Amino acid sequence: HIMAFANPFTWWAALVAAAWGLWRCWRRFSPQRVAMIGWWLQYLPWLFWARPQFFFYMTPAVPFMMLVLAGSLRDFGKGSNWRTGIVGAYLFVACVAALWWWFPVVTGVPIPYGWWQHRMLFNSWI
Repeated sequence: HIMAFANPFTWWAALVAAAWGLWRCWRRFSPQRVAMIGWWLQYLPWLFWARPQFFFYMTPAVPFMMLVLAGSLRDFGKGSNWRTGIVGAYLFVACVAALWWWFPVVTGVPIPYGWWQHRMLFNSWI
């Protein structure tokens, strides 16, 4: 089986960044507001759709998600470069480890079925 899904660490980090971005944009204007608006304008309509959706519907929102993530990492490190370095290094290591772990699943490299089952994050994926 080949599964089409993105790196969960970047997506979960982007959700945390979205919360930070909403709070930051609420307090005062920032250029990150444009990326937040772009992301939410593409994402919110799908929350109200009742039937199952396919992953490729999120593709147009991904650049905005990553811009919000990058802006949040930049904001997090203002005044202290070591915090940004630590968070950035952790996120990089986690993303590389996730790429290594899920590489057979997203590329179709043959692995035993038991290994494949261990790589599924949710039972609903199986």
